[in-house]
Amino acid sequence: KSAIYIQLTGAYNDLDFPGTFRKLWSFVKEQKLYSAGIEHIGVYYDDPKVTESSKLRSDVCLVIHKPVQPEGEIDVKVIPGGKYAVFSYQGPYSDLGIVYDTIFSEWLPVSGCELRNLPVFEMYCNDPTRTKPEKLKTEIYVPIQ
Repeated sequence: KSAIYIQLTGAYNDLDFPGTFRKLWSFVKEQKLYSAGIEHIGVYYDDPKVTESSKLRSDVCLVIHKPVQPEGEIDVKVIPGGKYAVFSYQGPYSDLGIVYDTIFSEWLPVSGCELRNLPVFEMYCNDPTRTKPEKLKTEIYVPIQ
């Protein structure tokens, strides 16, 4: 999947994801990149239990289906393919930490799966500006062997 993105650094809960997605959408409009099937994705490189919150890295991405060149703070990347365990979650983003704890402390040890050396990513399936927090749908992609 090809994506445009902006990298953010800092505590995941403090970052301006809505504002960053707005910047990406403005770029889509300016560059005439709109097509059906654009996906909203957050890529997370660091574990907040291990990495200092000021150093947490994430990419706010829009998966697009047209060729594009990087410009200014907006870069281009490929979201790696391969095998992922996918978890569907419905509820407020603020509870995602609990979901991750369950995945990594309960599911992973008994799954027989081994992690690949790639970041986890989330796909946001509905619009948080138009959806009640308890109705938000998120898919969590955990890269496995």
